[in-house]
Formats: sequence, C-alpha cells, structure tokens
Amino acid sequence: MSTREMTDVIGLTNSEASQLRDFMAGLDKEEWVRPSACVGWAVGDVFAHLTQGAHTWSDSIARAV
Repeated sequence: MSTREMTDVIGLTNSEASQLRDFMAGLDKEEWVRPSACVGWAVGDVFAHLTQGAHTWSDSIARAV
C-alpha cells in the first residue's frame, strides 16, 4: 500500500470514528440498553464490541511500528 493510500485509510478511519463517537454521545440511558440489530445484543454491547476491536487493532499497529 502506498503512503498516499495509507493516509487516505487513516483519514477515513478517523472520520468514521468521529461520527460514531458523536452518534453514541447523543444516546440517552434507555437507548444504550435497547436491543440492537444483532440478536441478543443491546446497543451498548455492540459498541463495547467495536471499541474492543479498535483497541486490538491499535495495539497491533503499535507493535508493527
């Protein structure tokens, strides 16, 4: 992957993360515990799963660098 492509991926990732953060910050207490589209998971469960994946991905990148 070229430096330009990697820069584009990083920019897109940051943009998506900001949009997700803003969306989740707008949820009230009842919305966090509401069932999600993932059977058996609440909205908060899905968010926790996404953040754990992001943490793992970040750790992998840090080790690679």
